Amino acid sequence: MFHEYEQVMNILNNIEEHTQNEVTAEKAFEDLAKILDRYLKLPHEINDLLPVLQLLESPEASQDFYQNCVLLLWLSIIVYNPFSINNLDITTSTGPTVIESINNLDITTSGPTVIERILRVIQTHLRSAQQSQDSAAYLASRFLTRPDLCKQHLPAFIDYCFESIEPESTTTTTTTTTTTTTTTNIDTIHPKLGALRALGLIFKHGRREELAGYGVRVLARLLGSGVTKAD
Repeated sequence: MFHEYEQVMNILNNIEEHTQNEVTAEKAFEDLAKILDRYLKLPHEINDLLPVLQLLESPEASQDFYQNCVLLLWLSIIVYNPFSINNLDITTSTGPTVIESINNLDITTSGPTVIERILRVIQTHLRSAQQSQDSAAYLASRFLTRPDLCKQHLPAFIDYCFESIEPESTTTTTTTTTTTTTTTNIDTIHPKLGALRALGLIFKHGRREELAGYGVRVLARLLGSGVTKAD
């Protein structure tokens, strides 16, 4: 048994306690990442990306959130390696775009690329009410701040996040007045929290020079959404 066994089990068995706030959650992720990264017996080479991704995509993955937390964190270590992720794709460049794949998961014109598959996994867990949401936000911050992905895929991901953050409004018009109301559904709370966590970690872990152009726009949309106001 590896000598960090008790530390790892303490993190996994007390995930709810560790994730009560952003500070303790991030510390737990960083501690576990250091342990995972320390062991060569736990592979984190480029050729391990697809097997880990397939485990996250499997139907069994949705039944064990402990497994999902570790797999998402494991994938965040793998994707941070310096390599060309496009070389892993087996589909043609004429396949569906990321946004199309996000909104229409049944598109199979030429099959999703590895990038699209990872984004789907991230988005699935960002909408989750389980603690895997935090791991998915961390993975998003590592994946979308890669130099070869940031410029092309981050803007679309930011728009995707604001689909969950920005409230839905309905307009009712009568003969004398027009009333606009904002509705909040309990089902939208967890996706909103996941989107906010992902954006926060992206701006924390991303390079300043690459994210400088997004800061003002994201802040303006956050303020405009009213998410900074306490209910």
